[in-house]
Amino acid sequence: MNAKPFYMERNVYDYIEKERKKIQENLKLKRQISQTRFSKIWLFPKIKNMNKKASIFDLAFIIIFAIGFALFLLIAGYVLLTINTQLKTTEIGTNPNSATALGWIDNIVSRFDYIFVILYIGLTIGLFISAFLIDSNQIFVPIYIILLALLVIISAVAQHLYQSFASVPEFMSRDIANPMMSYIMNHLIVSSIGIGVISMILIFAKPRNQGGPY
Repeated sequence: MNAKPFYMERNVYDYIEKERKKIQENLKLKRQISQTRFSKIWLFPKIKNMNKKASIFDLAFIIIFAIGFALFLLIAGYVLLTINTQLKTTEIGTNPNSATALGWIDNIVSRFDYIFVILYIGLTIGLFISAFLIDSNQIFVPIYIILLALLVIISAVAQHLYQSFASVPEFMSRDIANPMMSYIMNHLIVSSIGIGVISMILIFAKPRNQGGPY
């Protein structure tokens, strides 16, 4: 059915308003189509490529976390136990409530080793899961290997830094008291290579589109 000319409309304003709304709806529809094309052509590939790098960046985070948290536990353990020992020789240590609190601190410090290992293993498992869920393309293997080599260098620096701290007489006893943490940090290079290689296998060795929607 043909539309009536504007001069046949009862109200010219109503006709103009209808046309304006039609133009707005058309512009809105075109804008939605453009945004959809933008997401498919530009945004999703960027996210996809970012996900391919996520695993290697996660490994970098684990290395930084390991050295930072390990040094923190060494220093915190030494400081807390030193203060605790001195307080126990004072009147504060003879108070039953204070003695309970001081014993609680000793108990917390004795669990530093388990806290470190649980967090380290948890982060590693999380990295493996994210690596498996990442969509893969074998063309990125050389880039991954180069980045992994750089991370191995960083882990070597971190391992040497920990060993330097652990060799200080004040911190040596804390290193001995945390055997699992000490083992991980003294083998940080090997563990970083192992985690990186397993992550690379999980990312690139699975069938294409196994791990993601893209």
